[in-house]
Amino acid sequence: MNEFPDKEISPQSDQHDSERDQGQDQSRGRGRGPRRGAQRSTYRQSSRGSRGGTQYSPRRPGGKIIARRIVVLENPKAGSYKENSVTKLIGGLEANGFEVERLRPDSAHQLADEAESRVRRRPYALIAAGGDGTANLVSRALISSHVRLGILPLGKFNNIFRSLIGKPSVVSALAAINGGATRRIDHGVVAGQPFLASISLGLIPLLTEELTNRSSPIMGFGWSRLANRVAENLERPRLGIKVDSFRFDIEPFLVSIHLMPYSIGLPFAPSAVPDDGKFEALLDMSANGDIVGKFVSGIYRRKYFFEGEVRLFRGEQISIGPVKGRTLYLDGELIKIPTNTVDVTLVSRKINVCVLK
Repeated sequence: MNEFPDKEISPQSDQHDSERDQGQDQSRGRGRGPRRGAQRSTYRQSSRGSRGGTQYSPRRPGGKIIARRIVVLENPKAGSYKENSVTKLIGGLEANGFEVERLRPDSAHQLADEAESRVRRRPYALIAAGGDGTANLVSRALISSHVRLGILPLGKFNNIFRSLIGKPSVVSALAAINGGATRRIDHGVVAGQPFLASISLGLIPLLTEELTNRSSPIMGFGWSRLANRVAENLERPRLGIKVDSFRFDIEPFLVSIHLMPYSIGLPFAPSAVPDDGKFEALLDMSANGDIVGKFVSGIYRRKYFFEGEVRLFRGEQISIGPVKGRTLYLDGELIKIPTNTVDVTLVSRKINVCVLK
């Protein structure tokens, strides 16, 4: 379920510009005013007319954080996007004394480029106004940076926001950004792609496709029926999976690796902690397709115990194969895996996220 339908993801190195963040100063003094001749994007919108954020100039990577400047990157293609929600958020930020620049990129690539460009100017925060895919793209520019990631949850599932803050709302998003509290979270990499919340094979990608053009069930029974129907088309090829030094050869309906609890709006890994340096891997060990509905219903009701068919493992490195050509769920996006084996690794560099106090 791509938030940007034209998004293309290809394997690439996780070589983010760590050099740009070395030696940066965390002090919060106001930055200098805009320089003359600063370039303006043809699709950039400002929430303050000719003031705050419309023409500020590029800054060197080592510059100071501009304590009262925020950049909002919005994705109108997000699953529950409402322009009024963005306007309400910006109004609340300005009432708290922030200068806000509002950007509406046309594609995923353009959004990533704008995030990279703006973070070099050291604003107080970049706000991802969209779903999990939008938050993922914006976060890539913030790895190892003291610039904060704020999230306005406008996606279908909003798993990252649910995991870090709670029930999605403009009020909660505004409170997290204005409140000043932060949490430095882990991120993982698979097939060259960073992720914040989770990646999955098997059941969750199929459920994501099924829910693309319909609403999610609102009861455990509805989730059970949906999962059982999807399981009828679920392939279960034999996989070799290694979690740290433990290896398993299984035919799972589910492989789901988490840094945060939520995926497709459900708490699949309720004990996952986003800053403890560990993955939580959910593996189906049963080779029994009849348990799929029962499992998903139990997850919805928060009453599933990982001691039977589906088990939970914790680790720092995970490898899976063969998987070439299979569909991978990654923070709400569905991508085709380009290699036969994938390694899932934790990255030591952290991302600074606005959270509630």
